[in-house]
This record gives sequence, C-alpha cells and structure tokens, in this order.
Amino acid sequence: MVTKERIVEEIRRVAKDRGGHVSLRSFHSASGIAPHQVVGRYWATWNEALAEAGVSTASFFRPKVDENGVIEAFAHFVERIKKWPTQNELKLEHRRNKLFPTLDVLRRVSSDASLASKITAFCERNPTLSTAASIALARMDTEKATPKALGQALVSGYGRCRSCENEHAQNRGRTLGGKFIQGATQAKTNGHKWTLSIQQYAAIVALDECFYCGGPLPKAACGLDRESNGD
Repeated sequence: MVTKERIVEEIRRVAKDRGGHVSLRSFHSASGIAPHQVVGRYWATWNEALAEAGVSTASFFRPKVDENGVIEAFAHFVERIKKWPTQNELKLEHRRNKLFPTLDVLRRVSSDASLASKITAFCERNPTLSTAASIALARMDTEKATPKALGQALVSGYGRCRSCENEHAQNRGRTLGGKFIQGATQAKTNGHKWTLSIQQYAAIVALDECFYCGGPLPKAACGLDRESNGD
C-alpha cells in the first residue's frame, strides 16, 4: 500500500517538474500511483491532497456581471423584435452576437428581482425604448397575475418541451455528476449495491480507460462494471 507520506512527496516532486501545477491525471502518469490510492483513501478531493502538499490548487471564480450592460442589451433586443423573447430566441441571439448575454447571465441578473421589472425601469429612463417598455410592463402584469409558485419559475427558468428535455438529459449524462447519479440509479433499479462516493467514482473514471480493452470510457454513460457479480 502506498503511504500518505510518499504520495505527498510525489505530489511535490511532480509539481516541481511541471512548474508548480499538477492534475490528478498527470500525477498518475508521472508517479504511477493510481487515482483511487489518493482520492477516496487519504483525501476526499484532489485539491485537498494538493493543499496538504503545499501545491497551488486550481481556482475557479464567477466573473462579476455588468448588470446595467445586460439590461441594456436585453431591452434593445426586445425593442427590435417587438415581443418578450423565448429561450430559443435568446440563445440564437447569443450565437449571432457573442456580446449578447447568455441565459445563465440573464438568470443571475434576475435572481433578486424580476427581469421584466428591471427592463421596465431601464426603459422608463430611455424614451427611445418605448416599445420595449410596454412589452416589459405587460410581462410584469402577467407575472403578478400568475400564482406565486409559477411566478417564481418565470423569473428563474423557462418551460421545456419533450425534445429539449431529452437533449438536456443527454447533456447532463455527459457530466461527472450526471454520470454518477445515472450509475447510482441504475444500480438501484437492478437491485445492486452502490456504496461509492462521488469522489471515489471520480477517481475510478479519471483515467478514462476501459479495464478490459484500454479503450476510452463512454461520454454519456456511467462507465463502471461491478467488482463482484455477487453484489
């Protein structure tokens, strides 16, 4: 069994060779120590192992949204198409114009108050957006007349047809969390045990290599085989 102390030493060595940064995959390639001997045994995550070794970890941040810019872009878009846009229209506009806010950004802007109310307030200060002001005001009236639970949904999301729901499910199945949930659900359906944590699952599939043939694991499936058919 590889000791914790040796792993820490190897992390520091590999990080030094690679300029101070090392991923779990590159660590395995350089040290020969398998991911499951690190994550899920001594540490819950790879970043925790890096922190103990004194190696900088990957940091991710969500950039601050320029709310005024987002509202202005949305208001001008409403003025141009002369209606409250659908989700597909918003996505298409972003594809055409990468400066136009994404759906995620629009949801963040409307997290504390209705997007329609913010558009209305902005348009009232800009006489050239009279059409957008009327449309946003009508949208506000619709939201006020909607039952509270549904009204909240109008702020934070959109309706989704069966085709888009299937596409969403396929995309979700390609993420680590989605594949983990898929594996747990499939095991329960088949009457098998599922005792893996998501960290242990991540360590198993981190190499993206089939145990039997060495080929890549599927992109939209759990990618696991049971260790014992008796379980």
